[in-house]
Amino acid sequence: MKKSNCQSISVIGLGSMGSALAETLLKSDFNVSVWNRTLLKSKKLENQGANICSSPNDAFKNSQFIIASLSNYEAWNNIINSNQIDMDLSGKTIIQLTTGSIEEVSALSDWVKKHNGNLLEGIISCFPSQIGTEESLILLAGNNKSIHNCKDIISALSPKYKNLGDNLIAPTVLSRAFLSGVLGGLIGMMNGVVLCQNAAISLDDFKDIYMDRNSIIEQESERIIDAIAAEDTKSTEASISAWGHGQEALLSISKTLDSNLDFQLTLNSLFKQAIKVGLEDHDLSAMYKIFENN
Repeated sequence: MKKSNCQSISVIGLGSMGSALAETLLKSDFNVSVWNRTLLKSKKLENQGANICSSPNDAFKNSQFIIASLSNYEAWNNIINSNQIDMDLSGKTIIQLTTGSIEEVSALSDWVKKHNGNLLEGIISCFPSQIGTEESLILLAGNNKSIHNCKDIISALSPKYKNLGDNLIAPTVLSRAFLSGVLGGLIGMMNGVVLCQNAAISLDDFKDIYMDRNSIIEQESERIIDAIAAEDTKSTEASISAWGHGQEALLSISKTLDSNLDFQLTLNSLFKQAIKVGLEDHDLSAMYKIFENN
């Protein structure tokens, strides 16, 4: 059956996320070709209307847009090198949705330029089951013309995708910056769980208080980011010194309850660094300054 959308897309990598991308594009009536190291996953998508590519070279040749969704950049480089992909990419756009480092993104940008192609660098910040829904979020960077040309494709995958402009490393850095906040919060929360368990306090009580106070965490996060952006980290209702006293009490309780102290000692070290450089009377937002230099 002829597809109503004439844009041709190859999806390279059919893990959980790659398969979700291909299935969503097929449902949106795009002309989709797929390649995967093992054939079984490709066969499943063939039954849904996808064209199977016999090699990565065919995936590049068959389509104007090439979406890569792989476990890491090492897998991408192995595909490029082992298949000796060295073709002219004029008129083609690679939409790289594989997580990589700043150095790997820069190297890919150089490779694509060398082969006369266009590169959009992206990060997927959702689960495979959310692709194509309002909960899906793709962070994307590249030149405006390339983003405009594939707007229908990206919108089908992520209706609320975010265009970060032409800074290709922006998706990688922004997603990892967000992960830093998420991991810090979740690890701190789990540390609190252990304190409650060691003190024979119901986790239901902890959950009730934690969820009830969650709005405060959201408000403080927004306030702190705004304060840093405005370079106003002196105005405060609770100074770093006051927060530090609270952290010292937390460390003391952790010792008494015989809990692992790694998390608390790390926090304690950060507060000591802030006080050492004269930030004790500043707002908590001033703590960002101790992360600026290694």
